[in-house]
Amino acid sequence: YVNDAGKEKGESSIHGVVTEVIQNGKYQGVYLLNEKLDRKQLALEKITVPENANGDKQWSQVDFNDPDNGSVLYKAQWGSATFYYNSSESSSKKPSIQFEQKYPKPEDIERWQPLNALADFVVNSSDQAFINGIDDLVDINSVVNFWLITNVTQTTDTLKTNYYIGRSGAGKFKFFVWDFDSSFGIYYNGNKNSNRDYWHPDRNNLIKRLSELTDTGFNKKVKARWNELKGSTFSKQEIYQRFVDYSAITQPGGSSDTPKSRNMIRWPDSGGDGKGLPELGTLDYINQFLDDRLQWLDSKILSLPE
Repeated sequence: YVNDAGKEKGESSIHGVVTEVIQNGKYQGVYLLNEKLDRKQLALEKITVPENANGDKQWSQVDFNDPDNGSVLYKAQWGSATFYYNSSESSSKKPSIQFEQKYPKPEDIERWQPLNALADFVVNSSDQAFINGIDDLVDINSVVNFWLITNVTQTTDTLKTNYYIGRSGAGKFKFFVWDFDSSFGIYYNGNKNSNRDYWHPDRNNLIKRLSELTDTGFNKKVKARWNELKGSTFSKQEIYQRFVDYSAITQPGGSSDTPKSRNMIRWPDSGGDGKGLPELGTLDYINQFLDDRLQWLDSKILSLPE
């Protein structure tokens, strides 16, 4: 985000490296070592917490009416974290049940009011109020990026769970990607997902309303961002090269003893490259997936109503 001084701060996503793990002298296989997505990674402003004479933080005395103390971070944790909340419904439908509070730490203080207020506006505001007011609450450009990367990678569960939403101080809420287990035409359990025309804004009520109410300008922003990135970051060549690079790490040429082969010896029942489908997880499969998905996606996005 950009702070009051006009300086960009924080990272909107994590970095990771493929590594082989040896734990207490025992080989454990290939893992992805990731950064944590937290307040520090995102550079969200810290809440000012009074301290007593012993230096103990007194969270109950925090002035949350101070806009500078507005930072929050939540993780969409359950399958219903989709902003279909209604204040008159049972507590099982409310964001405090659907989301996990990450900042502030819930053991310090529970802080659900900002998320509940956002969800209430998304669900209960009139169409005109939504059009006029959503940009004051949510960084729409972050939703555009989130929506595009979810569709480019065909991540099938991200709209319902496994994403983060947060804000710094009194700023707007931003969306952050997380967890790509069910992506690129493969379900989280290793089964093949042959559906290349996956497109479900209805699975998240915020994106659904942004898409359907064209006066929000959301679809226009989606088209512009897509046209900006489809020749670079979201091009087939650039995405495919990532998989080529990953393959070179796990299966370096000139040797039969590779990280991949060692991992398969350690975990012989892991299902190989796919759950009973050897073509999954191969470069040929990814190459064909990207051909099918990106061509369909280009047509879909460019035909969105404005």
